[in-house]
Amino acid sequence: MTFNVPSNIWGDPSRVPGATSQSSPALAFSPANNLLLLAYRGLDNRVNVIRTYFPYANWFGRTILDGVQTDSEPAIAMAPAGWGQVAVRERGSGVLHLEDVQDTGGHGGWTREAIGFASAYGPRLIMDAFRAYLVATNLNGYVQWKQSRQY
Repeated sequence: MTFNVPSNIWGDPSRVPGATSQSSPALAFSPANNLLLLAYRGLDNRVNVIRTYFPYANWFGRTILDGVQTDSEPAIAMAPAGWGQVAVRERGSGVLHLEDVQDTGGHGGWTREAIGFASAYGPRLIMDAFRAYLVATNLNGYVQWKQSRQY
C-alpha cells in the first residue's frame, strides 16, 4: 500500500500478483531506475524478486534466485547505482548466503557467507550509500554484523 502525502491518505492495499509466501517479505528502493524491489520466499523455499516503478505501477520482472533454498524471510538492500544484495538463511543448515542483484533483473549467483556464519533467524541487510552490511543473530545468540559488499 502507498501513502499520499498531499492528501494525507493511505491507499488501499493490493496483492502482488503471483506472490505467495509463508514468511515476511523484504522491500528495497533503487533510486537508479526509480524501482521498488520486493524479495520473498516462495512456497518452494526459493527466493523471488519482483519489481515495480515508484510511484506504484504494475509489478513485473519476477526473478527466481535458484541454488539456495531458505527456511526464513530474505533480506534485500539496494545501492544508488542499481546493484544490491539479497541475503538468506539456508534451509536446514542456517548458513547465510548472499547474492548480488540488479534492479533491472540481473543477478550474480549465490555465495556462501565467507566465514560460514550460521544464523538462528533470517538475516538483515542495511545499505549505507555503496556499502552493504549484513546483520544476523548467530546460533549462540550473539548479534553480529559485518560489511558484506562494496558497490
